[in-house]
Amino acid sequence: MIAWLPSVPMPKLARVDALARLHVNFFQPVETLVTKQRAGARVHRVFDRPQTPYQRRRAADVLSPEKRDELEALYHRLNPLRLQRDLEAALERLWTLAAPDPNRAPGDTGYPPSSNRLYKAPRRSPR
Repeated sequence: MIAWLPSVPMPKLARVDALARLHVNFFQPVETLVTKQRAGARVHRVFDRPQTPYQRRRAADVLSPEKRDELEALYHRLNPLRLQRDLEAALERLWTLAAPDPNRAPGDTGYPPSSNRLYKAPRRSPR
């Protein structure tokens, strides 16, 4: 990111990085590959159940009790929706600092308006 945003103040970039780190480590589950078997041209992959990096660390029992308590307290302090909104706002501020594309019309992001959000909430059917 730094290469294409040379004029961005480091605190703004550090803020996006800190928010993204919290979001990914505590709220983004990841499937890890357990086994992979090849049968001719076909490959059969078996994945572990999706877990966040935080959940994997806790389950592996590699953390000291102090670090485990510290991470658990941090996890309980975090609000996923507020974290998401803060991350989107920080990214929006970062985009305003980016050099504009001289070939693009003002206000045109190149994406449909609904796809500008980092996370899309599932639609609920009316009851």
